[in-house]
Amino acid sequence: IYNIFAFSLHDKKLYQITNVLGGAFQPAISHDGKQLAFISYHATGYELHLMKMDPNTDSNQWTEVEIECVEPPIMAVAAQQFNKDLNTSSNSKNNYPIHPHTRWR
Repeated sequence: IYNIFAFSLHDKKLYQITNVLGGAFQPAISHDGKQLAFISYHATGYELHLMKMDPNTDSNQWTEVEIECVEPPIMAVAAQQFNKDLNTSSNSKNNYPIHPHTRWR
């Protein structure tokens, strides 16, 4: 589910600011930084929402989220899990000849 998050430069914390079942898309902050507009999706279609951007006025809206850094990258972890090399050229069963490129006529 796609939701909208905010990162606080002041306290270096990540906050989830929407919790929409169908997802929250296309966020836009007002020029004064006090409101957030976004599109949500429901069974009946898309809806436009407008909400305040102040975590101090509505603490239920902003939920702190733990930042997790995955090391090593996920593809390397998957490769280790299945004992496979992700280099497809070495895993290829077919050896195809290499030819210079010619224009299609």
